[in-house]
Amino acid sequence: MPCPGPKMMKFRGPPLWNIVGRPVAAMDGFKYSPVMQGRGGKWNFEDLNIFISDPCRTLPGTDMGSNGLQDEADRADLIVYLSMNSDEPMLAEWCNPCRPQLPAADFEQPVVGMGSALA
Repeated sequence: MPCPGPKMMKFRGPPLWNIVGRPVAAMDGFKYSPVMQGRGGKWNFEDLNIFISDPCRTLPGTDMGSNGLQDEADRADLIVYLSMNSDEPMLAEWCNPCRPQLPAADFEQPVVGMGSALA
């Protein structure tokens, strides 16, 4: 059976096609957690990096049951992959041809919001 590709695959979460630059909690027909619905803003590279690093800690109350990706290089690879799986592929501003350089996720204090959307 041929692979259906990222646009047609079934996941527990919302479709990730066009995630970079898309408003948070904006996919019609998907039941988002109240905390995700209230987050606001759009998914950018920095916010995805922080969220993917530890979803439950960066957005307490999210339904995303994942410990996150702790390895910075793995997160960078995933974010570049997500940014390229789009109707309008883009690369992060912090990306170089060899490896993206991500801003560090700081867990010294509890996170109230992510990135500039809630700052």
